[in-house]
Amino acid sequence: MLIFIKTTFLLSSMTGGSMISDDAKIGEDAKIGKLVIIEEGCVIGNGVSIGDRVTLHKGTRIGDNSVIQESCIIGKHPRPGPRTSHKIDPQPGAVIGEKVLVGAFSIVYAGTVIHDYCYVGDFVGIREKCDIGEYSTVGRGVLIEFGVKCGHHVRIMNNAQITEGTRIGNNVFVAPDVSTMTDRKMARDDNIFVPPVFEDNTRIGSNAVILPGVRVEKEGTVGAGSVVMKDVKENQIVVGNPAKLAGIVMKRDRLSPDGTPNWRLKGKE
Repeated sequence: MLIFIKTTFLLSSMTGGSMISDDAKIGEDAKIGKLVIIEEGCVIGNGVSIGDRVTLHKGTRIGDNSVIQESCIIGKHPRPGPRTSHKIDPQPGAVIGEKVLVGAFSIVYAGTVIHDYCYVGDFVGIREKCDIGEYSTVGRGVLIEFGVKCGHHVRIMNNAQITEGTRIGNNVFVAPDVSTMTDRKMARDDNIFVPPVFEDNTRIGSNAVILPGVRVEKEGTVGAGSVVMKDVKENQIVVGNPAKLAGIVMKRDRLSPDGTPNWRLKGKE
């Protein structure tokens, strides 16, 4: 038995048990599943597919031909916990670009933008004020904390955890189960947060741990299972606990300015 509680928005459609705000805008050929909630101010583009039991919160925008799979929550508004140390301001609706796929049971918070042609796996959490560049992949079970900025063609693989405020450049690869940290005092002091930075073309191996304030410079590479306590300079390869210099990324293995591996180019060395 469904019980519809009176809300602040009007219902213009209850087809299949869905609740759609009277002022939501839905494009041509959009497919809306069962038990979907679409709040006021939402804009859904042409050819969009919305799975069953999806909630689109106030002001959410979905670009043309995107797919939001079953049981997702898009545009969730953050609420502070009793010991939250940072201020949470009201956020605009979430924005999902064109031809984006958001996997089942994922949550994307308000104020976040996912640009065109991105893939977001199942059970992903992306907090408020994040920006995910075009053609990026966010694997199953990834957690991206608030205020993270990613460039284009970024790959964050399954179960990685990206801490608040992390800056990720273009063509960055983050392997499964990577953990990043921002709190140097481990909750023994307030607001001592220094997030990591991954510059363009960096690669972080599986199960690596990146400590607060670490900068991995362009083409820097971190081996699997490493604990990185100091900056990784351009083209360096570091491994171990603590991570130490183990080599240099060869020129043929670096990326060209357009993201193509040098070995694929004519005249490769």
